[in-house]
Amino acid sequence: MRDILGDYLPVLTKFFLYGIVISSALSCVNQIIPLYLDQGFALSASRIGLFFTVQSFFTLVTQIPSGALADRFGRKKMMLMYLSFIPFLIGSWHIFSSWRALLVVNSVAFGLWSMTWPSVLSLLSDSVPDKLVGTVFGLNATGNRLGMTLGPIVGSFFYVNYFLTSPFLVAAFLFIVAIGVALTIKEPKHN
Repeated sequence: MRDILGDYLPVLTKFFLYGIVISSALSCVNQIIPLYLDQGFALSASRIGLFFTVQSFFTLVTQIPSGALADRFGRKKMMLMYLSFIPFLIGSWHIFSSWRALLVVNSVAFGLWSMTWPSVLSLLSDSVPDKLVGTVFGLNATGNRLGMTLGPIVGSFFYVNYFLTSPFLVAAFLFIVAIGVALTIKEPKHN
């Protein structure tokens, strides 16, 4: 098993890094959004909750079509297409002064991120032999959790020490880095 795992170390490393970077970007802003909506727009707790419910609903409905589109047009191609819009959307928090506009922008950004999941998991499972799929899914999940662990401290550091929208600009940069990592991932042949 160790020899086989070693053969796939470059692939595993790419997916692990991708998971860290993209999850750091997401958690960098996700933790800051309620603070920003409260301080920047004086929204009530119920409105902030509604903001996240709408965002989550959009994320929910993007899953099935994104998997079908990835199967039809190519997993890596679709993943990169979805990712390419997210830095602009997340970075645009810096210019909007309406929480309703931010709700639309954030819902679309998180929906696009959600649309990458089927592609990432399919690419990952196609990149290794069947006997390693569970192992690499565990490594990928660990990368995602590590990013979710690092992102909030990064976001709060920029929020407190710079300006209220700086975490969104940092997250946009991290999404660009994630795109760079995703570009290095090869799409294996599949049925």
